[in-house]
Amino acid sequence: LGSPNRYQTAMADNGARKLTQSVFDLMFGLYAHHVPGCKFTVLDVKMQGGNSFAGSRCRVLLHKITKGIVNASGFMFGGSVSAITDLVTSCLVMACQMQARKPLTLHVSIALNVEFLSAAKLGDALLIDVGIDKIGKHLAFTSADYYSVPEDAKLDGNDVLVTDLKRLRYRSRHSKKLLDLKLQDTLPPDLKTYWNQKFGSIGSLPASKL
Repeated sequence: LGSPNRYQTAMADNGARKLTQSVFDLMFGLYAHHVPGCKFTVLDVKMQGGNSFAGSRCRVLLHKITKGIVNASGFMFGGSVSAITDLVTSCLVMACQMQARKPLTLHVSIALNVEFLSAAKLGDALLIDVGIDKIGKHLAFTSADYYSVPEDAKLDGNDVLVTDLKRLRYRSRHSKKLLDLKLQDTLPPDLKTYWNQKFGSIGSLPASKL
């Protein structure tokens, strides 16, 4: 993905990024009550092929920390960091499964560790570096590092340029258990229809495969 200090969506506007963005849009729509008012944009994605997704990464921009995820002092609530970590790492695992045309499996958290290095405040933008560090048949080990974004960063439509990232705010490590139960088997009929319509339109995985 190049230097960690420079990203541009125009250079990464490919099928993998669009697929990953679609997964983010859907999952953060379903769980919007955990991150009220927050907007997430996938800047770039690197997916590893083969039977293992270890080494796959994506970088995601949280455009602004909103009132719904800060504490009484105006700083990002620790529980919000944990919730976002859970969601962004799950989205990357799901996007990799879909890109590889593998069944979407349910996964549940078994361990989540967050280091609070420097508090981010209301109105700040964060860049989240998400990775699948190791994955096996039953366990996935993922990570999400949160960097502050300068106020003068260029955010213009689809052209998102982030230069000179400042300090590392939060570092998280997340372990997930991959269940044998397929995701589509657990969805209610109305959500399954919405899911198929959403992902049947992006060309990566036919709706009939879900």
